[in-house]
Amino acid sequence: MALTLSSTTPSSGTTDWYINKSLEVTFNKALDSATLTNNIIYLYDLIDNINVPVSIERKATDSATIVITPTTALKENTNYRLVIVGVSSGIGVYLKAADTESLTTTIVVLFSTGDNVYSIDSTVEKNASPAPVLSKGLCGYTGINHVSSGFLESQ
Repeated sequence: MALTLSSTTPSSGTTDWYINKSLEVTFNKALDSATLTNNIIYLYDLIDNINVPVSIERKATDSATIVITPTTALKENTNYRLVIVGVSSGIGVYLKAADTESLTTTIVVLFSTGDNVYSIDSTVEKNASPAPVLSKGLCGYTGINHVSSGFLESQ
């Protein structure tokens, strides 16, 4: 069975994507981790026409899912293109499954970020120490705030 795309987060056409959240791409089978490189998977800023530095890894709980994390926050109100290279690109490198099946068709996901769209971890345990969060422009506050029990609290 060929390596095929199952889903992407964000999906193509998404607007108002978070500027500080990882992207996930899921396939129908486990991936060959040796092919998870910046030569095969890349994120491109369509406004400034530059590649965005990212870290790429298989999801710990699902070897068929790639987690792509920008090394810095994405820019607000910006269009991005995520590319995962398949055999059809003709460049000689492409994504492979653990069973050596190849991704045939290059995948392109277009999405855009919004204005003041931040991802807040709502899974913070109630008894855990509050984690500081820089909240530039969030809810009209500027400075350090804390996330406690999943809610942003001004200090």
